Amino acid sequence: MKHQRRDGYWPGYHAARASENGFVVGYVKETVREDPPPEPARKSPRGRKRAYPLAEMAIVCILMNHFNLSYQKAENAVASWDLDLNGLVPDHTTIFRAHAALDMEWLERVLTTIANACLERAGIGEASDVDTAADSTGVKTDRYEDKVKLDKKTGKETVERTRPYLKLHLFAVLKRQIILSCKMTPSNVADTDMLPLLFEKSKKLGRSFAGWWFHADRGYDSDRNCKAAFDMGMRPNIDQRKSRENSGNRRNVGKRFRRRAAALFDLWRYRNRRMVEGIFGAEEKRAYRLLCRYRKKETQERFGMLLAITWNVRALNRIRCDAETAAAPAAR
Repeated sequence: MKHQRRDGYWPGYHAARASENGFVVGYVKETVREDPPPEPARKSPRGRKRAYPLAEMAIVCILMNHFNLSYQKAENAVASWDLDLNGLVPDHTTIFRAHAALDMEWLERVLTTIANACLERAGIGEASDVDTAADSTGVKTDRYEDKVKLDKKTGKETVERTRPYLKLHLFAVLKRQIILSCKMTPSNVADTDMLPLLFEKSKKLGRSFAGWWFHADRGYDSDRNCKAAFDMGMRPNIDQRKSRENSGNRRNVGKRFRRRAAALFDLWRYRNRRMVEGIFGAEEKRAYRLLCRYRKKETQERFGMLLAITWNVRALNRIRCDAETAAAPAAR
């Protein structure tokens, strides 16, 4: 049987892909210039003043992440972005220093602004029946580190050169794949410990999540996380782990919120959770398995925020193109 494509899907997709780079560059420049980043406090009154406006350098850092460029390659691409840099081109060291000077609170505010724009353009209101989910994925760095490994049989220690991994944690709306909050952590941080922080960051949106569904896999199954979802007004739909006790049956004795979540669990609706993997899958294909050049903690956190910001700008472009192509037949 031949597959029947939904009417309007391909026109919207092609329009989004054709206008993506131009829309991202224009929207990022407009958003950052309306709300420029704060200047970091100077350690000393001595020294040369900043040669390039920090707002323009913040645009460079965001677009560098969108186009998946290194600092050296971003240096060559700056001239094509038509920025207000007084006719000069910053070198890769200047871009690196500007990246390290970006304020984390400002980056979260930019992410909140773009996420709200996506929700409003998609028509997702506070009282809507919305599916959300949280998940994480491994991010491979591009540097090798020496790791000492102990052989349990011989008791000898050997040194191996390995690539360390980081973790990107996301809390997103599934239907339109809009990232509401994110966090980049070392690879040994558990998913279940990061959920309350993601919820706390999402409160900056200023929206009510009452009635929204929250889907998560067994890595988030705990009484504390179920309580955090209920406190947000959401309905947790978490796949619970089976206890070894009582022949593998689930035991929620003494876990009031986990017991309430078990009663609400909807297996059919839980299948929507897989849509969050589309964000990771698209980024892995686009950015070569999310290759990360930032190993230091402060640059890791900024990389995660920039990744979420550029993703939401592309999501806003897709929503815009879908709405325009859907309205085009009606206009005729």
